[in-house]
Amino acid sequence: MEKGIRGASSVTTMAQTKKVPGIAPPDGGWGWMIVAGCFIVTVCTRAVTRCISIFFVEFQMQFARDYSGTAWIHSLVDCVTMLCAPLGSFIGNRLSCRIAIILGGFLASTGLVLSSFATSLEYLYLTLGILTGGNILYTHYFLFNLHFML
Repeated sequence: MEKGIRGASSVTTMAQTKKVPGIAPPDGGWGWMIVAGCFIVTVCTRAVTRCISIFFVEFQMQFARDYSGTAWIHSLVDCVTMLCAPLGSFIGNRLSCRIAIILGGFLASTGLVLSSFATSLEYLYLTLGILTGGNILYTHYFLFNLHFML
């Protein structure tokens, strides 16, 4: 009986020692957190700029303007985002990523809050188009460099 137990334990021991070595993930296992962070940042930045189009018809009716005048709001958001990307990269590299993100959040919230008090379409060009568009450049910098931060 004792012999059977030794045999069983040696089989168990052999099974435990024959582990196939796995390949360690190059990111230390944080890859899915990076994917989740990128998803959240993308939703917060691109979804906000695309949701401006929801109010397009309302802006036309409220300010009695034509299609081309109202379309400038969304065009300014995209244009300012792309033109200010080097500025966001400069701030992120010179100061820190945190300062760039805080500044971007401040610009976005200021632009959106001030847009709620709009009395003219030109006012929306400045607040919603330029201030909110300026926010996106900082968050795109964060999205691009997220994998370096972890």
